[in-house]
Amino acid sequence: MAYAAKTEVPLDRSISEIVNLLRKAGADRIAQAEEPGRIAVQCFLNDRLLRFAIGLPDGPQARRQRGRALLLVIKAKIESIESGVETFDEAFLANIVTPDGRTIAQWAVPQIERAYVEGKMPTQLLLMDGSA
Repeated sequence: MAYAAKTEVPLDRSISEIVNLLRKAGADRIAQAEEPGRIAVQCFLNDRLLRFAIGLPDGPQARRQRGRALLLVIKAKIESIESGVETFDEAFLANIVTPDGRTIAQWAVPQIERAYVEGKMPTQLLLMDGSA
């Protein structure tokens, strides 16, 4: 069973809690955006631009669950840093926004997939536009 599968907390309240959590952690320039099937929260924290963007499934219950899960993930990352388990960059690496507007995850995942398909590390990293 998915985390918070039976939650009654509305998605907008979860997003509000995320914004407050980030603000408490020292974030500023916090923004949120929603488009059909997707929601994102973006902020500056520790001199890094971070973006948390998730797809929203159909149905209000699934959306409530997804909001609670995102809150849990961000809380865990902050706790990990505060407890000395990880550095800031280690905890939030996937969410750091690169100069071209993509997150590190959006940039790195194709390279990881390519390395596994080819069975070796690339001799040069893919550039931000996806070319080698």
